[in-house]
Parts: sequence; structure tokens; C-alpha cells
Amino acid sequence: MSPSDVGNRLGSELSLQDTYIVTSFIGLALYNVLELTYMLFMKFRRRRSLYFWSLLATTWGIAFYSIGYFSRMRHVNWEQPPLLKFK
Repeated sequence: MSPSDVGNRLGSELSLQDTYIVTSFIGLALYNVLELTYMLFMKFRRRRSLYFWSLLATTWGIAFYSIGYFSRMRHVNWEQPPLLKFK
């Protein structure tokens, strides 16, 4: 199997180079989520404030959005896992 066939076999509509670029940016976004979460817990002494929880929710919203975009790009079916297909 040549590298140009990988995107087509996995169900992606993007070329291989575009898939690498999108995946690297999603990886950067997920790294930033972890870094911002660490910074929030280190900087805030009072974690009962609305400001802390809103920053935490928006930070993790980046992760959920990235995972949702990646699964839409890869045509993931959330109703039935691909490894558990029953006939």
C-alpha cells in the first residue's frame, strides 16, 4: 500500500499532506488544553469562583471541539464502534 492510499482507505476526504497538517494542529490544541489546565490550577488559589470555572470550561471546550472535528474528518460512527461490528 502506497502512502497516497492511506487517506482513501481510512475514509478521509483530505489528502495525506492535509491530514498531517490538521492532525498536527489538533495535537497542538490538545497540548495547549493540558498546559492551560495546569496553569489554571497553579495560579488560582480560590477555585470556587465563577471566573475559574468558566476558564476551565472554555479550556476543555477546545479539546471537545478538536476531538469532534477530528472524528468528523475521519467519518467516525459513534453509534457502533468499528471493532465491535456484529453480523
